[in-house]
Amino acid sequence: MRLENISKLRLVPGDEVCVVEEFLPGRGTYEVEGRVRSAVIGYPALNLDLRVVEVKCVNNKVRLPAAGVVVYGFVTSMKEDYALIKIFSDSKCVKYPTPFTGILHVSQVHDKYVKSIHDFVKPGDLLKAKVVSESPPYHLSIKERQLGVAVAYCSVCGVELIKQGNVLTCPNCKSVESRKVSPEYGSLKCV
Repeated sequence: MRLENISKLRLVPGDEVCVVEEFLPGRGTYEVEGRVRSAVIGYPALNLDLRVVEVKCVNNKVRLPAAGVVVYGFVTSMKEDYALIKIFSDSKCVKYPTPFTGILHVSQVHDKYVKSIHDFVKPGDLLKAKVVSESPPYHLSIKERQLGVAVAYCSVCGVELIKQGNVLTCPNCKSVESRKVSPEYGSLKCV
């Protein structure tokens, strides 16, 4: 990327700004696999003395998830030790202008040792989670009592599961499944 042209670029979240060998990530940016990317809508600004690039937000009204904020998102895919989450709204059900990617690591589902995240969440589940990192992809936690699965669907037939005691039961095929369930399970109105 040519330095004389960089300040004229309008960037959106996820756009590549440069590589870390050129500039380190600053405010409004994040780094993934050695590439500095924009975290906001705006224009890049270079600090040549410190070798840092920032992205200056063009609209201060752009809302991004922040550390400590509770968000809602759908589990889109899973591995043994993490789940990918598509974050779509904050705790007040105010939708973000664009969905953000979240990662729920197995270490963030319970205070005790967990062998597999599959015992706590499944693909398609709607989660109420807390953001524990400052930049995308956002790291999430469901350790706290009020956090967890807010809506879940049967792994066998796809029907919404009903909470009965500490388990979730399918009203269609009678399958019984376990999740880390939020106390507000089934009462969420913003989906």
